[in-house]
Amino acid sequence: FMIVPGWPGRFGTSTPGAENYVYVEPKDKDWNDAWRVTEELLKQFHEEVDAHHSKLLVATLSNGIQVVPNPKTRADFMQRVGAKDLFYADKRVKAVGDQEGFEVFNLAPQLLSFAEQNNVFLHGFGSDLGSGHWNEKGHLVAGEILSKKFCDEGWLK
Repeated sequence: FMIVPGWPGRFGTSTPGAENYVYVEPKDKDWNDAWRVTEELLKQFHEEVDAHHSKLLVATLSNGIQVVPNPKTRADFMQRVGAKDLFYADKRVKAVGDQEGFEVFNLAPQLLSFAEQNNVFLHGFGSDLGSGHWNEKGHLVAGEILSKKFCDEGWLK
């Protein structure tokens, strides 16, 4: 089991930081190199786990902006950074898993669904609601989704 952490980043600022370009298809050598290294590390990790006769499950988590309950906030952010899909990185990691034969579980889409249905922030605390690490509700919901996934598919046997 491996967790690929989300990239932190404030989405309310007027100038997006470099970390926010994880939502955009790479357009320069540095980002292409970063993705190449990431994909190779995932492949090597899978080979190592496979060599020990184990199964690899990679779970991509979420960043605050991906699961903000307000669609306009997400759309404004996407326009500001030039993103077409806030799940670009999640899908790219999933594609590596599909190609290499290990399972990737993208958690963010289910967390977004919960956040929208319940109009709740799953990241941040106090005046920083929506940014940073998961808050109590985010940990609870993510834990429930992941534990159901593990149990339903026999990963804990």
